[in-house]
Amino acid sequence: MMLDFLNHYSKAISLDGERFENTFPDGSQKSDFLLFEETTICEFKDLLNFDVQKRVERVAKKGTRSEQDLKRDLYNTIENALSTANKQIKETKEILQLPMALGLVVIENHIPNDISVLALMDAANRKMMNGVDNVDGVLCLDFINTFVSADGEHIQPVQIVIRDTTRSKDLSNLVGKLMEDFSVSRNSPLHRNFDICKADQMWAVKSDGQYGKFGASLSINNNDDFSPKDR
Repeated sequence: MMLDFLNHYSKAISLDGERFENTFPDGSQKSDFLLFEETTICEFKDLLNFDVQKRVERVAKKGTRSEQDLKRDLYNTIENALSTANKQIKETKEILQLPMALGLVVIENHIPNDISVLALMDAANRKMMNGVDNVDGVLCLDFINTFVSADGEHIQPVQIVIRDTTRSKDLSNLVGKLMEDFSVSRNSPLHRNFDICKADQMWAVKSDGQYGKFGASLSINNNDDFSPKDR
């Protein structure tokens, strides 16, 4: 969904376009877009073909393990994608001679039921604390899973994970404008400046070690509690 928008967005320049046809040497790693008057290099990643069930069952069969061990197994695909994006942004900066360009990774989940935007946010935060130095922010998206409150209010949280730096904060402001334009294109409301007070996620297994189900919940600043909508 977001990739299609970026391919038609007036503030995005595709690095696969004719202008850059002879810019990148064969075998070089390049990102997908220049954004915001060429101040930002953007790499887009889809989260697809990620067998959450098998990974949870594999962890369960190894016996009791820590939360960090579980997340390492579950988030491996996400974190590897972010590492690859970091290399692509770095090489794109060098080839285009844009050393001060901001680095943005957009990652969008397309897996129903077994994972949510909360996992993307958590994995991105872990990775931002341990490397990916060419990435100033990770925009986490999930338009296939919806959270719903007890009152029936539906939301699809969108979050940019950043560092506490001027560069990251500048990028966050630019991404805010991007999401405004995206929301207009979808004819859907965008509610900004909400705080996630609490977020929980759990992957359950049955007594025989087989995968059970995924559960998640979050509380935002108006004290509304949300959980994934049943599909």
